[in-house]
Order: sequence, then C-alpha cells, then structure tokens
Amino acid sequence: MMDKGKDSADVCVLKAEQSQKMVQDVYQSIAEIADLAMQISTATEEQSLVSQEISKNIVNISDASQNNLQQAESVLNSSSEITNRTDKLQSMVLTFRE
Repeated sequence: MMDKGKDSADVCVLKAEQSQKMVQDVYQSIAEIADLAMQISTATEEQSLVSQEISKNIVNISDASQNNLQQAESVLNSSSEITNRTDKLQSMVLTFRE
C-alpha cells in the first residue's frame, strides 16, 4: 500500500513538473507573440510615415506640374504675341518697300 501511495505521489510530482514546463512554454510563446506584435506595430507606423511622405511628394509634383503648365501657356501666349507683332512689322516693312 505504501508503494502504491509513493508511486501515486511520484506520478503527481511528474505531472506537476510537466504542467510547469507547459506553462513556461506558453508564457514564452506569449512573450514572443507580444514581441512580434510590437515589431509589426513599429513597421506599420514607419510605413505610415513613408506613405505620408510619398503623398506630400506627389502633391509637390502636382503643384510643380501645374506651375509648369501655367508657364508653358504663358510662353505660348507670348510666342503668339511675338508672331503677331512680327507679322505686323513685316507688313509695315513691305508697305514702305513698295
């Protein structure tokens, strides 16, 4: 009877040690998951900052393109005005030659 009680106690101790090991493994897994979650959070924040920077750059490019378009239109208008004045001047010169 004593041996049976000792064997039962040994089994209980063994099971308790196994349970403790399992709890430690679970705790380690939770710590690793928490670390990964922190890394993901940091990466997401960095990506958000990069996306904001890209967005700002796109707006800047759009503004610069709009400015270039306005300047090109101004050059076109000036060129047209110069062409008109050149035509008038040429007409006046022809009038004096005749």
